[in-house]
Amino acid sequence: MRRKLLAAVGVLGLAASIGASAGVASPALAQVPEVVHSSDFEDGTTQGWFRRGTAVLAVSDAQAHTGTHSLLTTGRTDVWHGPAFDGLPFLRPRGVYRFDAHVRILAGDPTVPLQMTMQFVPESTGQRGWTQIASAPAVTDQAWVALSGQWSPPEAGFEMQFYVESSDPTVSYYVDDVVVT
Repeated sequence: MRRKLLAAVGVLGLAASIGASAGVASPALAQVPEVVHSSDFEDGTTQGWFRRGTAVLAVSDAQAHTGTHSLLTTGRTDVWHGPAFDGLPFLRPRGVYRFDAHVRILAGDPTVPLQMTMQFVPESTGQRGWTQIASAPAVTDQAWVALSGQWSPPEAGFEMQFYVESSDPTVSYYVDDVVVT
């Protein structure tokens, strides 16, 4: 009996070594994208987000996509006013990045489009430019809407600000669960 068991183990070991030497690959592990930035506002701070223009930023517990807090933007008087974050410390030239955020309009404000935009100043020219990363055509005060898109810095830059804006210059809105991978 012991001899049969040892023989079976030997055959299995031989089969495994033949499979390995024959180039039989083991299943590949799924690659999880590296998170280079995230903001969930659960600590009660703006987590480094700053205002553009007249926007007023405040952490709110009135609405949250997940958890209990989000970032509320009010006081806007122009379309480009809103919350922004400096991507320069973590966005590398020619890297491909995915941007995800969830947005919702303040109760009582009209349904409007919201978009995530990148303001980029390349080192080669010093000329400021803007690229839309993601947009949602009809954001309401009834549900959270995902903004998702990709952007790749074409070269090193002096400035890389991603921000949320609206074509309605006075609408107020929440932003939550921002992740850049």
